[in-house]
Amino acid sequence: MIIKEFNHERLKNVRCISLTDDSNVNEFYANFLLEHNKIFSYLQEKDLSEAKSYLMDILKQKIEYMKKSSAFKNDGVMMPFLSFESIKKIYDVELLYLFSDSDLEKSKFGLDSVFVGENLLFLVEYKSRSNSCKEDVVENALEEAAISIFGKDSYDLSTLKYCRKNLDTIKIKQPENILELLDYYKLNRNNADNLIDKAGLSFNICIISPIDEFNIDVLEKHILKKYLNCKTCVQCEQYKCARYKNIKINDVVHIQLSSKFDLEQMYEIMLKKIEACYEEK
Repeated sequence: MIIKEFNHERLKNVRCISLTDDSNVNEFYANFLLEHNKIFSYLQEKDLSEAKSYLMDILKQKIEYMKKSSAFKNDGVMMPFLSFESIKKIYDVELLYLFSDSDLEKSKFGLDSVFVGENLLFLVEYKSRSNSCKEDVVENALEEAAISIFGKDSYDLSTLKYCRKNLDTIKIKQPENILELLDYYKLNRNNADNLIDKAGLSFNICIISPIDEFNIDVLEKHILKKYLNCKTCVQCEQYKCARYKNIKINDVVHIQLSSKFDLEQMYEIMLKKIEACYEEK
């Protein structure tokens, strides 16, 4: 459900999408990921049987870590899986790359995900919070994501190799145009000026967090004040700052999870459901 949008010259749209259910929310999210083998289809490097076994091991490891330390209460890899279907539907794009298997074990610094449309390379940076957050926290996450897209000198470009490989597996008109955009992005990774106005490149941010009530008017004020209207930051001249005057983020999507969301519980439910599938066989 799209709650509200607002437009700005340098921030095209902010959309808030509620992904909730009145019943057991953690089971709802677990089912959302597992139905029709959805999450396993994202693990493109493995067949279905291997993917299930692999994901079981990963979930056991994550649950063990979460019980030992609060530092693992957030998951910047698994939580974005909840957003993929929404992004695909809203923007009419197809998945080209959504992490790799090894990202589930240890996150790397690379593009979080890449989608494609007709003559369009749709790049998405995710920021997730497992605790319920207010507008100021969401605004800070937006700034962090903008820095991730434009502000890193050292960036793992292995993502682009996966993109080139996966392009052969999807049906898209004029794939040579997408290859050209991939090459252009790679060559100009550290030159924000060249990337910003390149036709066919779309830079986007997806924030995922649980929340009860969300005031997008308050978020708009935060963004306009801290992100869009910065005129004093010395780092702006060095392309390091998310508030650099020419940076343009095409769209921001906030996937709103229920405030009752519990990442550890969701993992435990997912693990039990996958184990049950094996027992049935």
